Amino acid sequence: MFSEKNKSGLVIDTIDIADLDTPEKKSQYLTKHPIAYFCAEYAIDDSIPIYAGGLGILAGDTILEAQEENIPFVAVGLFYRRGFASYPKISTKNQSPLDPAQSGFELVKNVRGDRILVSIPVGDREISCQAWVRTFGSAVLYLLDINIPENNEDDRKICTYLYPDSFENRMTHEIILGIGGVELLKLIHVNPSVYHLNEGHTGFAALALAVEYMKNNTDAPRLADAIEKVRPLVVGTKHTILPGAGIFFTKEQCKKNLFRYLSQHGVSVDELLSLGTENDDAEIFSTTRFLLRVSARANAVSKLHSLAEAKVPSPLHKELIPITNGINATRWMMPALGTSETSAESLWSIHTEAKRQLFEYIKAVNGIELNPESLAIVWARRIVEYKQPLLIFSDVERLRRILTDAKKPVAIIFAGNAYAGDSDAVKLLEETLMFIKSMNLPNILYLHDYSLSLCKKLSAGADVWLNTPQNGKEASGTSGMKAGVNGALQFSVEDGWVGEANLKDSMWSIEGSNIAEVIYSTLENKIIPEFFNREGYGMPDTWIAKMQKTRAVVLKDYSTRRMLADYMSKLYFPPRATAESDEAV
Repeated sequence: MFSEKNKSGLVIDTIDIADLDTPEKKSQYLTKHPIAYFCAEYAIDDSIPIYAGGLGILAGDTILEAQEENIPFVAVGLFYRRGFASYPKISTKNQSPLDPAQSGFELVKNVRGDRILVSIPVGDREISCQAWVRTFGSAVLYLLDINIPENNEDDRKICTYLYPDSFENRMTHEIILGIGGVELLKLIHVNPSVYHLNEGHTGFAALALAVEYMKNNTDAPRLADAIEKVRPLVVGTKHTILPGAGIFFTKEQCKKNLFRYLSQHGVSVDELLSLGTENDDAEIFSTTRFLLRVSARANAVSKLHSLAEAKVPSPLHKELIPITNGINATRWMMPALGTSETSAESLWSIHTEAKRQLFEYIKAVNGIELNPESLAIVWARRIVEYKQPLLIFSDVERLRRILTDAKKPVAIIFAGNAYAGDSDAVKLLEETLMFIKSMNLPNILYLHDYSLSLCKKLSAGADVWLNTPQNGKEASGTSGMKAGVNGALQFSVEDGWVGEANLKDSMWSIEGSNIAEVIYSTLENKIIPEFFNREGYGMPDTWIAKMQKTRAVVLKDYSTRRMLADYMSKLYFPPRATAESDEAV
């Protein structure tokens, strides 16, 4: 329950990590001023699939990590009543509207028991939102919901799907998330110490903070002045490489959808446009440009990503702090493993049981009975062109020879959905399915209903995690971390996190001018022989040693525990000298 009394103004502190040098100080400060985290998608559990891929899973993992570490953390997102428009459709989850109440959420109400409503000017009308909340210990997740009687029928449909085809609807999503999210926190008296905005989708939160400052202070008559005042509150994360981030709006779209909101607060459309355009592109507003321009600090999601962004010849691109993504180990690691080093015998036994369970699942849902002695190779992620799922089919006859060796059985398992509105991705998935069907072999297959629970099964049961993105296109990639924490070995292009990980002697790299040849020859001459070399008591000792090394590296360097610590010390509350130099960029 929350009081209706409004508090105006913002908490703009100059706290740095040195001021929070004990758990008690950190807890006291963040309890009063929690971290606000804005994201367009969240992967919490299978009952509410309001995510498209890695961004949502990362957001869910971050909430769970904040819970484990008892860090006051307030996440804000949108409720999409039919989730993500995936192809193929997830069989049971897209047939009827989602219900937050069935997923542990409750309506946010005031002390009288009435719904708290947020009203946002969009175009020539007001759109109202109610909010749902789910608590995870010290962390909470709020979802704004516009499918309510206060809105007209057309507006109620705007948030039916995550990332709709209509750019008009996408812009409305971003306005509601950013402006509505800030307004919600104000109404429930949450005064964050920092606003962490993930991708340009959330950038309008910074606009709302600046407008709020202008309403309550006289020393910032222009939007640019107010942005400077609230900048210490705003940090951002760019999760994708270069132009593949955020969306772009024309000047007319900005004017149509934001003129009323801006004019109510004495701000012109041109003032806003100046913060999201460049001289050679003055008519196109980029939410990512806006986010990078208004944030005090921003981070890339791996070291290689940071280096790639630094090469962009634009005054808009400040240096992105390299903070590599991570996974919540508790969520993704088989409970029997634990976080300490596991003996070779135990690790192999636990992994073998997980693979047996995966194969049993495949038999139940696909009717295919895989050889339990098989080397299990998994390719599982969102289907998109740059991830290149068809590479493994470059030489079908050679692949057939690999898959029909009875003495050294191999199974290749594909999983992943495409965005239904992306015709290229849908076509790519159809071609993948066609190749699998044309092989006419029982040990190469595709699993439908890609979900969090299926991802856990695959991550636990895989022997090898195959990752084939175009080099330079994978900003981070966390799917391999999920498998790696369970002992799966990486067979990957050295991009994103893999390119920086200390796994040189425990993985196989896919590099060179003929990638397909590298895949086949590495399988034939290295991976398969090593897996079936049972030199020690019927176990592949060399292989298991690599499993132990992979687990140790992921647990140490690629967990959300490490990532959140980096956020705290580098992004949220860096030493004052560092923060001042960042803001001067």
